[in-house]
Amino acid sequence: MTKRMAMITLAAFLAGAATLCAAEVPDDTAPEMKVKSRKLVFKADPKGLDWAARGSLTKTKTGRWIATYTLAAKHARSVPRHVVVHTSDDEGRTWSKPNCLPDGTPVEGAPLRGENERIEPNDGGVLTCPNGDLLYVSDSCEHVPGKKLQNYQTRQWRSTDNGASWKFEGPAPGIPGLIGVDGVPPGAPFALFSLGKTVEGGSIYITTYHRPWPPWGVLYRSDDNGHTWKMVSEYAKRAVKAGDPDDGVNETGVVCVDENTIMVVCRSGNERTTKMRISRDRGKTWGPMTDITKYVHVVQQPKLTKFPEEPGRIYLTGRDRILEHKQRNGLWYTEDCGETWKMKPVDGDAYFNDSGYGEILKRKDGDLYYLGYRGTDNAADMWEYVLESDYRKIQE
Repeated sequence: MTKRMAMITLAAFLAGAATLCAAEVPDDTAPEMKVKSRKLVFKADPKGLDWAARGSLTKTKTGRWIATYTLAAKHARSVPRHVVVHTSDDEGRTWSKPNCLPDGTPVEGAPLRGENERIEPNDGGVLTCPNGDLLYVSDSCEHVPGKKLQNYQTRQWRSTDNGASWKFEGPAPGIPGLIGVDGVPPGAPFALFSLGKTVEGGSIYITTYHRPWPPWGVLYRSDDNGHTWKMVSEYAKRAVKAGDPDDGVNETGVVCVDENTIMVVCRSGNERTTKMRISRDRGKTWGPMTDITKYVHVVQQPKLTKFPEEPGRIYLTGRDRILEHKQRNGLWYTEDCGETWKMKPVDGDAYFNDSGYGEILKRKDGDLYYLGYRGTDNAADMWEYVLESDYRKIQE
């Protein structure tokens, strides 16, 4: 068998395996959770920056909703990008113009970029700190004309006035980065934000993945509203080499189930499995890594959310990856701390080349508001989905 034929056979096997895995999982195990509406909510700029993606949501202490997403020319780290901010005072029923408050006042410091205009946010998420500050945390790097990307860091932006203005704070203090390219020892570790974020009491937890490849997962905590960060533990060990069965993890969601229990859901670096791990002592030690692919398919950029009014339920959102070019926005939930999961494909039977990174908030009437994106690697838009939660029906 020639090398080319072997590669084709392997590709066919992998594609078949991915399809088989998807077929084994029921397509909608939460049919009672109705999708009430699907609507394009934030359209990309047609003048070149036509890839709007990677949305994030938070609710401020006053009840204002903040939505962010990345705007770029395409799905690639190598192109300049920035983060757009929208605000809403009616739970997402109407949204402000880009980078404005609900009354039309421009948001100072938005869109979010670095102070030297070369720092580019890549994968990021917005959260509300215990003291009410808004914090945008991002995997980011620096674009230098004529040079390779450099200065990989977890960086952050902050708002202290309910989203009216934002200030770039630079690298997240306490989280290692890759400063420059020259002079860095081979194999020196650095951390990039992997979108996992959760707040419990007076603490913020985020997940990162340390590199070089294959990556491994690390949990960080801040007890001072994101002004400093400390490493808590590794939640996923580094594989011995790329190509190992686990192949590391590089996309992870995190949530505090209660004041002591922390759950992480992570996608393997080889994009074949979704795994879960639980700590019962605030991330100091971890239980076994459990493969949950049979319940949730392969979830890219998983995010975990809980709502105080729904005790015992944890939501998982992200990209339901069936095949490389067959993807959609999905929502899952568990009511037994990850023992089993139910699934709702919010895009229904529609599939896309590029999608996901979804995140949810809950309205006062009980409906769930889901913000995700869909399209191709070169053009995408942000979509909203309103779902009727089945939680109240189950309790009744």
